[in-house]
Amino acid sequence: MNTQFKESFTKDLRKIRDKDLLNRAKAAIETVEQAQSLGEIPNLERLTQMERDTRNALVHLNETERDCVLQYLSLLIDQMAETLQEVWLFGSAARGDMWPDWSPMHSDIDLLLLTERPVPLELQESLVNETYPLFLKCGRQISPQFRTIAQFYVPADDKTSDFSQRVQGEGKLIYKSS
Repeated sequence: MNTQFKESFTKDLRKIRDKDLLNRAKAAIETVEQAQSLGEIPNLERLTQMERDTRNALVHLNETERDCVLQYLSLLIDQMAETLQEVWLFGSAARGDMWPDWSPMHSDIDLLLLTERPVPLELQESLVNETYPLFLKCGRQISPQFRTIAQFYVPADDKTSDFSQRVQGEGKLIYKSS
């Protein structure tokens, strides 16, 4: 392929001290440069529409915050693959009106996790605990809330109905199981 891939990484390659890693990086660059099309590049993953939608939904977050949310989303998918149905970003992070980084007040990043069945309290606690290292990394608390898909889409009372409508109105769907 006609690329300038190798040239853009020359400086970075000089910093790699691990010979095995350096050889693998050089081989990957060579593979890309020799390919006639993207289809000839092994292990190249194309972004799915959902992945593009997820990145677009996180547009109001800075790069570090986005990385933290994506890392947490990956953890959720790994640990809850059997039951996780949807994940919604909502609140100020979805609306784009979070407190700025320099402010003494910091907005959190609200996530609504919709599951097939109720999430056991032990798992909820464990998943909340997984947010603390991410807080140290990005400076914003990721605040997951747990509901079943039925509780969200067939609310039992006005308060739950209002919450559901608010999330669907202002929120951004960042994950939907296939």
